[in-house]
Amino acid sequence: MSNALRNSLGFGVMLVAPWLIWLAFAHFVRPWWHGEVATLITASLSVALGMSGFWLLGSPFVRWHEKYLLALLATYAVLTVMAQPFIGLLSVCTTGDCI
Repeated sequence: MSNALRNSLGFGVMLVAPWLIWLAFAHFVRPWWHGEVATLITASLSVALGMSGFWLLGSPFVRWHEKYLLALLATYAVLTVMAQPFIGLLSVCTTGDCI
C-alpha cells in the first residue's frame, strides 16, 4: 500500500469513524436501549476506533521520534473525548429526537 493511500486511510478512519459509530448508535441502538452504559460503550468504541486510524499512518510520521508520536496520539485522544458530547448530540439530532 502506498504511503499516500495509507495516510489517507488513517486520517479518514481518525476523522470519520467516531461519527459513524455515533450515527450507528443513534439510529440502531438508542431506540431500544436507553442507558448510560450504552452511551459509555459507544463513546469508548468511538475513541478506540478513531485512535486505531492513528496506527495506519505511514511516512512521514514513521520517521518522527516516538515521544512526538505519543504526544500527537494523546492530543488526538483528548480532542476526540472532548468532542464526544457534540458528536453524540448531532447524531441523535439526525434521528429527529433533538432537544
